[in-house]
Amino acid sequence: MKENILAKFPDLKGIAVNATGINTIDCEYAEKLGIAIRNLGAHSTEDVANHTIALLLALNQKLFIHRKYIEDGFWSYQKAGEVKRLSSQTLAIFSLGRIGQAVAKRAKSFGMSVIDYDPFLPEEMA
Repeated sequence: MKENILAKFPDLKGIAVNATGINTIDCEYAEKLGIAIRNLGAHSTEDVANHTIALLLALNQKLFIHRKYIEDGFWSYQKAGEVKRLSSQTLAIFSLGRIGQAVAKRAKSFGMSVIDYDPFLPEEMA
């Protein structure tokens, strides 16, 4: 909702977004009009973290490469290459918000080392 839409509702007091992102709203203009904006916050944190780990596992196990070989009717362990144990790898996470923390927790459960960078992290969490 951009300025031209928000201006059509002079009595509007609030907007509830059925998602985590609010990038579809002109928040600056809404604030000028005194319109409160609320989103679902942590609604999809677990789902996104789980999907991230699922993709990490697929990449680590080279599932996409193996699938292609199978579809092509070709299989060779030598060509597919070695798969490294997750516990021997390090995962770098940039931003330790809710999702980053959830991904870190899951990665650690696989024995991975986790390093992170977040310039906005409160000191008590550093």
